[in-house]
Amino acid sequence: MYTIEGAPWQISDKPRFAHRGLMIDTARHYESLASIRGIIDSLPYAKLNVLHWHMVDTQSFPFQSKTSPKLWDGAYSESERYTQADVASIVEYARLRGVRVIVEFDMPGHAASWCKGYPEICPSTTCTQPLNVANNATFELIDNLIGELAGDKPLFQDNFVHLGGDEVNTDCWSKTPSVAAWLKARNMSADDLAKLEAIFKKVDADGGGSLDADELKEAFGDEYGGKLMADLDEDGDGELSLEEFTTGAVAKYGDNLSKEIEAMEANCKA
Repeated sequence: MYTIEGAPWQISDKPRFAHRGLMIDTARHYESLASIRGIIDSLPYAKLNVLHWHMVDTQSFPFQSKTSPKLWDGAYSESERYTQADVASIVEYARLRGVRVIVEFDMPGHAASWCKGYPEICPSTTCTQPLNVANNATFELIDNLIGELAGDKPLFQDNFVHLGGDEVNTDCWSKTPSVAAWLKARNMSADDLAKLEAIFKKVDADGGGSLDADELKEAFGDEYGGKLMADLDEDGDGELSLEEFTTGAVAKYGDNLSKEIEAMEANCKA
C-alpha cells in the first residue's frame, strides 16, 4: 500500500519556452504529406508546438507559387511538389493539434533552385547565388511570393515567415559584370549590400517585406529609428521595402555608407 502525505496536491506546470519547435527540410529531402502529418502527430507528445517548415533551398523548390508559377520547375520532380492546397491542408491539420507552422524560404544566399524557372533573377547561369540584386525582377518576384505567404489572404496563418539570410557568399555579385557594375554605379560593395539586407531581415521580424516607423523605432530606438525613416523614405509613404532600404541607404550616405551600417548594427536591438 502506498500513501501520499498532504493530499490532495495541486500541481501547476507550464513550458519554459513559448516557442518549442522541430524543423523539417523538404528542400533537401522531400517528405510526403502523410509523413508530415505523422511528424505533426508526434509533436504534442514531446510538448512541441511549432513545425518549422524549411520549404525551399539551393537543392529544390517544391512549392507552388501562383504569382511565379515556374518557380517549382526547381523541384526534384513533378511528383515531389506541394500545391497550395497541400500546404493549406497541412497548416489546418497542425492547427487542430495545437501546432503552429512557420515556413522558411532561404534567401538570397540559398536560392539556386529559383534560377531553373527564372534564370534572370540569378547573377548568371554559372554563378547562381545569391539572387541578382541588379535586376528589379528579383525584388518584384520576392514581393509577390511573400504576399502569397503572408499577405492579405496568407497561405500560412502564423505571424512569422522565416527568410533565412544565412551564408550569403557575395562572390557571384563581384564576379558577374552586370551585378558588379550595378554595385559600382551605386557606390556599393557586395559586403555592404549583404549587411544591409541582413539588417533589414532582422528588423522585419514578421516577414511582411516592409518596415514602418514603429518597427524602426522599436528596433533602433526612437531617435535613431526616426532618423532612418526620415533619411530613407523618399516617397513619403511611411514604409520601406527591402529595395528602398538598401538603395536608399546608398543614395543617402554615399561614401559614409560603411560607417552608417556600423551605426545601424550598433543601434539595432532586434
